[in-house]
Amino acid sequence: MNIRTAIVELKGRAQRLLGKLTPERFRLYRRHLSLAQKIVGTLTGIITIVGAIYSVYLFFSPAPTPDKGRMEAVIQDNSSGDPLTGAKVDILSTDKALIATLETDHRGRVTYDLKDGRYNLRISSQGYNGTTREVQVTPGQNAEITVRLSSTLAPVKGLQNSMKKVFGK
Repeated sequence: MNIRTAIVELKGRAQRLLGKLTPERFRLYRRHLSLAQKIVGTLTGIITIVGAIYSVYLFFSPAPTPDKGRMEAVIQDNSSGDPLTGAKVDILSTDKALIATLETDHRGRVTYDLKDGRYNLRISSQGYNGTTREVQVTPGQNAEITVRLSSTLAPVKGLQNSMKKVFGK
């Protein structure tokens, strides 16, 4: 097939398609195209607004200071490794002065920006044995620590055997 034949064939197809395009169909296509353009325009506007709000947030959020480092602690249950939500973390200086009291989030995490130095973390949670850990904070870096707390509930000896006797399993 040469180019001249291909052009004639395309021209014929276009005329057949345009011949089927009635004024009613044209208005219907135009209406659908208009609706699609409105949807795309609205989504573009929403994305632009969200991007602008995020940029303003980043602009006004405090920049990390070079003389501070970030302490990140994760508090978990010793036996299961699950995060402990609502655990209390006291940050103390080496001379036992209280700097801050924090509470863990749903991931068992707390973060706090501190100046260069050593700090003691006093961790406690209801139903768990409390503990104290030392952390070294370095400017411009993250000091990460994971602490696992043991439950204050002592395992009941013979409970499994009693359960087997009662339930037969």
